[in-house]
Amino acid sequence: MTTAASAARGDPWTREALLPLYAPRSIAIVGASMRPGSFGARTLGNLDAYDGRIHLVNARYDTIDGRPCHASVGVLPEVPDLVVITTPAPTVEEVLEDCIAAGVPAAIVYASGFAETGDPEDAARQDRLATRAAEAGLRLLGPNCVGMLDYVSGARVTFAGVPAGRVTEGPAIGLICQSGALGFALAQAMDRGVAFSHVLSCGNSADVDVADWISALADDPHCSVIACAFEGAPDPRRFLAAAERAWARDKPLVVFKLATGEEGAVAAMSHTGSLAGSHAAWTALFDRAGAIVVEDFDALVETAAFFAKAPARTPPASPCSQARAVPRSWPPTAPRRKVSPCPSRPRRCGHGYAPGCRLSSSPAIRSMPRHRSSTTCRRCSTAPTRCSVIRPSARWFSATPTPMTPPLPVSRI
Repeated sequence: MTTAASAARGDPWTREALLPLYAPRSIAIVGASMRPGSFGARTLGNLDAYDGRIHLVNARYDTIDGRPCHASVGVLPEVPDLVVITTPAPTVEEVLEDCIAAGVPAAIVYASGFAETGDPEDAARQDRLATRAAEAGLRLLGPNCVGMLDYVSGARVTFAGVPAGRVTEGPAIGLICQSGALGFALAQAMDRGVAFSHVLSCGNSADVDVADWISALADDPHCSVIACAFEGAPDPRRFLAAAERAWARDKPLVVFKLATGEEGAVAAMSHTGSLAGSHAAWTALFDRAGAIVVEDFDALVETAAFFAKAPARTPPASPCSQARAVPRSWPPTAPRRKVSPCPSRPRRCGHGYAPGCRLSSSPAIRSMPRHRSSTTCRRCSTAPTRCSVIRPSARWFSATPTPMTPPLPVSRI
């Protein structure tokens, strides 16, 4: 659900801004416990392969499994990068205030019972969390969040049962799922040889949301492709900005949009407190951002794995002026033909490709829908620097391209 703090933000968080949350050097577990099956005990167990330092916080214990246990966040021997709040919802605000007083830069809240319930008092409590976190500069993941997995550092910060393993080299998928349960279910593909660099959730998105995770993964060197399954986003403009950043970094973004119907939108509100938005408007936004849309949830990881292994190609020399290398050959070419896009990336024109570019010989390109504007390419006797390659859409992967829907204003999403 959109909060006043998240709505006021214009741009998605960068990877540098999310590093304490995204790649913590030290983690504190508030609510650590010796009781088997508790959130604190499960979280500690999942951190068995973590490279960083772990601190436990619970006033009831002096030690847990041989580790010292502290009474509060304020008395820890260091300020941790990340605090995992495993306590019930009524205690979260007090713990968050302790984190702010100690100067903690990031926190994760497991507890449910906030905006997703639809109760105004619960929604107001979530708004207070988001407001205090924004005022203190603390990055907040959740509430109603199952956690996140970093298979680079081994920080499996969750109470759920998840696959073990580490990623050291080679292509890997950065998976973002608003529902952590769905994301962790997809992560079981690791048992079949699929490599994941991260599996990230965001719960109710009081602060950090899907757009922020896309923005962070766009700059992550261990992530080759971004796979995203989500119900809705607080601000579609920030989602578009994050997708543009992934496009600029030559990182494919594969998207599966949940809650496309009326019943799905109601379920999304009760699940993560998210507004699903218009399906047609989101489809237009994906087309504009160059995202690859899959219509089947089961195809999300398979499609992402394909793009993770697809090598980036440098196009041959082109007669287009201001030629420069582009990362990938977009859009997909016709079968058995090696077609490289025009290396210049200026404004759109009526033809969608530059004079002399080999795109003109591709039947797949000639059948694609064309964008029209006041400028055209040299084929229309105007400057070649106004030429560009039309960005990809999942519908272009079909043998018979379908007409492109006119873009809808982002404000209608």
